[in-house]
Amino acid sequence: MTGGPLKKVILNMGAGTLGKGCETIIGEILDGQQRYPVRFTGHLPPAPELALQQQRWQKLYAVRNQDQSLRIQLLNVDGIRYSEAAFTQISQALVVQFNSWLKSDAFRSVERRIRTELKRTDDVQLILETRDPQLRRLPWHLWQLCEDYPRVELTFGASDWQPLTNARSKTDGARVLATFGNDNGLDLQADLAALNRLPDTHLTVLESPSVNQLHESLWEPDGWDIFFFAGHSQTQDEQGIVSLNETDRLTVDQIKHALEKAIANGLKIAIFNACDGLGLAAQLSALQIPYVVVMREPVPDHIAQQFLQYLLTAFAGGAPFHLAVKEARQRLAGLETEIPCASWLPVIWQNPTAPAIYWQDFQRQQRSLLPSAKSANKIWSRSARQSFWKAGLVAGAVMGLRLLALLEPVELIAYDHLMRQRPIEPLDDRNVVIEIGEKATSQYRYPLPDDVLVDLIEKINQAQPLAIGLDVHRVQLPVA
Repeated sequence: MTGGPLKKVILNMGAGTLGKGCETIIGEILDGQQRYPVRFTGHLPPAPELALQQQRWQKLYAVRNQDQSLRIQLLNVDGIRYSEAAFTQISQALVVQFNSWLKSDAFRSVERRIRTELKRTDDVQLILETRDPQLRRLPWHLWQLCEDYPRVELTFGASDWQPLTNARSKTDGARVLATFGNDNGLDLQADLAALNRLPDTHLTVLESPSVNQLHESLWEPDGWDIFFFAGHSQTQDEQGIVSLNETDRLTVDQIKHALEKAIANGLKIAIFNACDGLGLAAQLSALQIPYVVVMREPVPDHIAQQFLQYLLTAFAGGAPFHLAVKEARQRLAGLETEIPCASWLPVIWQNPTAPAIYWQDFQRQQRSLLPSAKSANKIWSRSARQSFWKAGLVAGAVMGLRLLALLEPVELIAYDHLMRQRPIEPLDDRNVVIEIGEKATSQYRYPLPDDVLVDLIEKINQAQPLAIGLDVHRVQLPVA
């Protein structure tokens, strides 16, 4: 399912804004196979018109969806007129202006460097670090770079972060804490059904809990892998607020210590399938949760349900979490005839040091099939001892048979067979064979006298041979 080792491209926008521009952008490309990251710099010019276009789009989007069943309690859109054609036009214009801004000469070197370092098959997290709320609301997933690289997903990150520790759950299977808040006017049963379909999952459900109930659940010593919230939420003054029930509204600060404990116990993913969660994500990033998924704008109930179903299906099916979010977001495009720009809503916020997370990472039984280093050494030692004993028995048996000459007949038969298999060797014309025949023995007797042999050898020496060999018997026979 993967295209290779995960690469990360981090773009730190500094204190830049759309109105003032981003004077210093610091980029880094991290590859797990490299010791040091690739670093580069660039900048973006001011884009006040793009800022105004984004604001107009946001207001028109709110008006467009105010009659939908939204997972938000209040939309302040009085006095704004809406038409479907105007919204479509401003959406298209926003995308064009956005990509034109990114194609400016000041930023071209940044994009060129990224394209040089990446392959189309690479799994890439493109992490944008910015303090400006309006920069976060731009449709970064429609950056042409993301369109050209199918396995790139753009995520957001805080400018300040620290490396993560590899905490793990203590039980088999994924542990999911699902919190269903105030559901006034919402249908959250579809979310619950999607969670119940997850394989090998320990699901705990809190329905309209009090702050104390949620607090105690987060302190659960066995820990959680995934925290899920569905219900009403909103962002006020860049602070995320969720509605737990009809009376209790909750901020991150109220459960900060409980969340820190849950993260220490292995919490890796927080999914807020609710409206306007960028404020929540920004606050949660300070707690160093590996991955947080939120909606950047008010989300219709039907879109939230479909997104969760798509996300969990892709994630449990083997896709890494960040690409599962991308797949779910892209599938929402099929609903945009009903809800324009539905695929713009899901956003990932992550810690830059977070590794790619797979569903099978939560399945401890599968991991236990791979022995630890200690157990692997024990298995190897036991296997080695057995192999040595077997080798010793076989060697001893063969040596005993050879000592008793029981293998000799078999060895001779094998040797004769192999010798017969040899090809016939041609005679070398550099060799001369002199035969002592019956005529010579009749004339000189047998064996030949020494003077005859000396004369013969002297004649042969005239040809300067390298060697002379004699194959004769020198036994003197009595004369009859």
